[in-house]
Amino acid sequence: MKKLAIVLLGILVLGTSSCRKVTEEYYTIPNKTIYDVVQENEWITNDGGVTYSFSIPLAEINQNVYDLDGILVYGTFVDGEDEPIPNVFEGISYTYAVRVGAIIIKVQSTDLGAINRPGALPVKIVLIPSER
Repeated sequence: MKKLAIVLLGILVLGTSSCRKVTEEYYTIPNKTIYDVVQENEWITNDGGVTYSFSIPLAEINQNVYDLDGILVYGTFVDGEDEPIPNVFEGISYTYAVRVGAIIIKVQSTDLGAINRPGALPVKIVLIPSER
């Protein structure tokens, strides 16, 4: 009788504490990557060569993207290596600003003196949606 009770108790414990597989649904919203090249003749200056800039028009940057999402910019300065902007390369500071509809890349000397017109700059822009 004792053995039967132990066997029944074991079956009862196993039956009531059955394993339940818990699954969570994960989803990702894919980022969007945009490639562009700022050509040497596209850089403009309004201050005698102290600062050069170029505006990359991007319809993808609407008010919601501007307000809520992440925007990263990379420049290719040497041999196909993407480096994040802001960056200082060979005494030249590279920064960017974001506005609805465009990204503006700015270039100036670290000592705030006049510089030569920058060369061509391949850029990669990554738009990272944020969960709302």
